[in-house]
Amino acid sequence: MVGVLGADVVNLVASGFFINMNVGTAISVTSTSTLSGANAASYTLNQPLGLIASITKKALTIAGAVAANKSFDGTTVATITGTLSGIIAPDVVTLVATGTFASSAIGNGIAVTSTSTLTGAAAAANYSLTQPVGLTANITGPTVLAVGDLSIIGFQFTVSNSFAFVCWVDISTNTYIKFTDNAFLSSGSANATTNARGGENFVIWRNNGPTIPAGTITTIRDVNTAASSNRGIIVSGNLNGLSLSGDTIFAYQGAATSGTTPDWNANTNPTTFTGTVLFGLYGQGTSSFTTWITSGGASSNNSYLPSQLNVTNGNIALASLASRGQYTGSRSNQTSFNAYRALVTNPTNWTTAPGAGTITLNTTVFTLPLASTAAVISGANSICSGNATNLKVAITGGTGPFKVVYSDGTSSFTVNNYVSNANIAVAPSVSTTYSLVSVTDSNNFIGTGNSGSAIITVIAPTTIGSESISFCGASYTWPTSGLTYITSGVYTKIVGCNTATLTLTLNTNFQTLYVDADGDGFGSATTILSCAGQPLNTATNSLDCNDNLASVNPNASEVLGNGIDDNCDGTVDEVTALSSLTVGSCNSTLVYINGAIFAYPMTSFPELGTIQ
Repeated sequence: MVGVLGADVVNLVASGFFINMNVGTAISVTSTSTLSGANAASYTLNQPLGLIASITKKALTIAGAVAANKSFDGTTVATITGTLSGIIAPDVVTLVATGTFASSAIGNGIAVTSTSTLTGAAAAANYSLTQPVGLTANITGPTVLAVGDLSIIGFQFTVSNSFAFVCWVDISTNTYIKFTDNAFLSSGSANATTNARGGENFVIWRNNGPTIPAGTITTIRDVNTAASSNRGIIVSGNLNGLSLSGDTIFAYQGAATSGTTPDWNANTNPTTFTGTVLFGLYGQGTSSFTTWITSGGASSNNSYLPSQLNVTNGNIALASLASRGQYTGSRSNQTSFNAYRALVTNPTNWTTAPGAGTITLNTTVFTLPLASTAAVISGANSICSGNATNLKVAITGGTGPFKVVYSDGTSSFTVNNYVSNANIAVAPSVSTTYSLVSVTDSNNFIGTGNSGSAIITVIAPTTIGSESISFCGASYTWPTSGLTYITSGVYTKIVGCNTATLTLTLNTNFQTLYVDADGDGFGSATTILSCAGQPLNTATNSLDCNDNLASVNPNASEVLGNGIDDNCDGTVDEVTALSSLTVGSCNSTLVYINGAIFAYPMTSFPELGTIQ
């Protein structure tokens, strides 16, 4: 700053603003600088002109960037997830997260390059994106199934032919599964040379969507001689020749992904099967065979059970002339898919019917119970030493009753058969913080998300007062407790965690006396109890009508004309007519006066008679 004189204290507070906030070069800047300091008021500031400067892009990052695994699809396209970090409010900028695998082949830990971009109208142009590095992901192939990984759980040999199957493992994208009603000619290996019977139908199914979770039901149905499915796609074929006379359905995998006789050398009899057989279903229909044949020649209505499927969970045979049927057991009460497999391959858990007719295939998903996903312990409280209080555990998810293990910081305690939010009684001797150790449900699943604490503060009791009272009377009411006691003894009252004590000596050998304030020997209605004779100013009666005047009592003489009931008989100034004067006595002279003379209106003392 130029122009400050001598020792003057003048400081420059430099400030300014761009004419716009967007990224650019040579942007005009207006100075808004000011002066400060002890002598600033003596100066003016000439603002500089022609200022320019540049605004560069603000770099954003992708927080929590992750490259997603995918099923093999022959491309290098990758998906990246994450959250943009560094945006200045109120700008709206959106991340378009994309990436590229280094290879399209199946593999693990394949390098992924982020090619993500930003969008958001004008705001996005003011930002740059720092691409995340070091990303990897897996490309998985189609699911390869083994015997027992798939079960057929419903079928209909009548029009329209249909069946339903469930996979007990996840089915990834581009997994192929094939089905046929062809037969096997012996109980040997399905892949033995010429052990397969051709001449019937095939259907190829493919999962063309995301991974199908284990336990999900897929149906395949003949609609006007073209197969359709409730999920995935039908690549080719149809099982529209299922027979009321009895038939089989075999599920399998193999190298073929197309063709009219996939993984069958030819659709002739005999031929050779080159795939991997997964499951077999036999329905009797009207045939005489109630299960898989073990002798004679196989036909289009029956089959031998190949050795690969003659294992637990590898097949099911349904008799009772079944032409349609489905599994009708539980789909929600087992703790593993392996347990469901055993139910599904047990014919007693199926409902079947003979002859013509249709059924609606049940697509309810098989589910596994989950462990608890959250459990919160609570019950903060203050208690007196020696008392108990309750903890509670609020459990979300899982199958009750539960086994709850909690800790006081030193030892662990177990509560069996616990129901969420039930009381757990505790009686700590010192202040204690309780926390959850574990929650295990009735399926022995150990829960997650345990949290919370219960702080129990233990208050030591103290004595807040001790009274010793000797009382004369039949009973004593203690103000501290509000209770009335009729016998001597030691009594306590707990107030919070504190104790008050009363030692009471009750003297019931008492005399009831009456207050005699004026000392005339006659008491008022106010009583006192005495256990030590008769005190001064007391009487044994309550006959005084005015305990403030000793001259007023039942033994006093009535003073006529003073307006006071002197003798407490209830009457004021008693008058008795000893003689009377009549009208005719006017102007007469009395010989003598033997008593008081009163003049009064007759209306005041009607007892004296009427006026003559």
